[in-house]
Amino acid sequence: MRMSYRQRRAVSLVELTLSTSIAAVLMAGIASAMVLASHAIPDPESPLASTLAGYRAVEDIANELHTAQSFTEWTVKSATFAVADRDGDMLPETIRYAWSGTPGDAVTRAYNGAAAAAVAANVKDFSLGYGLSSLTEDVPGPPNESTRVPFVVLSTAPGLTTSVISSTQGLGEYFHPNGFNSTPLPADAVSWSVESVFFRARQTGAALGKTQVTVHPANIDGTPNTSTVLERGFLDEAFLPGPTSPPTYAMTNFNSMTGLSPKSGFCFTLTTLSDDPSVETQLHTGPVNLPGCGMLRSADGGGSWQINTSQGLRFSVYGRYKTPGVPQQVIRTFLSRISIALQVGGTADSRVETSVQVLNVPEVTP
Repeated sequence: MRMSYRQRRAVSLVELTLSTSIAAVLMAGIASAMVLASHAIPDPESPLASTLAGYRAVEDIANELHTAQSFTEWTVKSATFAVADRDGDMLPETIRYAWSGTPGDAVTRAYNGAAAAAVAANVKDFSLGYGLSSLTEDVPGPPNESTRVPFVVLSTAPGLTTSVISSTQGLGEYFHPNGFNSTPLPADAVSWSVESVFFRARQTGAALGKTQVTVHPANIDGTPNTSTVLERGFLDEAFLPGPTSPPTYAMTNFNSMTGLSPKSGFCFTLTTLSDDPSVETQLHTGPVNLPGCGMLRSADGGGSWQINTSQGLRFSVYGRYKTPGVPQQVIRTFLSRISIALQVGGTADSRVETSVQVLNVPEVTP
């Protein structure tokens, strides 16, 4: 068999020269395109890059200030404010933006007290301005408090006798502002207080007892609401006159019986802390004419109580009352708009300014 071969034709010098020239032209074009593209990339230090960085930072700051609910700090260089809950813990979030005022330092953002992070670097200027509105209101001034006065006193009435506080018998008294016979509450009284309760007492014999003096709110029928103890004091029998001496006034002081409503009545009860009788006290079997008051008696040592409005202990209640103060004017200040100015970099052309409305218009303290 006869083999045949095809001879491959070589590239001529003209073709080689032409292709080299074309490649050189293409390389020059590509190099030019790369140079042009490199010039299109912003220089991080250029005014354009600084302006873009400032714009992004101002936009983020404005968006959070827009929904601020309250402010605890609002100065030219910083603002601390609360926004609505973002993490589901039902608590507001706290945000703080701040700049030191030193050119070149960053504007920072702190979230819920965490370490501050930069939101704009190489800052040459940052300032916040606040648009405020005010509202003048008339409010009551501080209330006027009276001197210590006797509210109600029962010292004379028919049927004066004595009775013993024991494990089976408790006594007490219901008193209401409607029955204040010594110092009635003024018509404009806003509250009153009980500072002291007095009742006539002496020893029963061995002088070993201790009497519990307890103040309760009154039920609608004048009996004590024993489920609530407003305050409690104690009376040691050893400090009272002997069983053959005339009874004297025993005093129990109270510290927390303040801010009482002029429309509410209260009860104080006398019960013993031991099985032995603790005190002998005086009372009036009546009839007693003292509206808004009534003697309390318990036959089971304080477990249950009955009231008799025609009888009464020989007692008195001292305290103070408050009336409205002189009206005063207060000026309330609200924040409705915030202006933001930020300059990143050294050229004034990079300065970004905007203002944002604060939707909640929170009240602030000047």
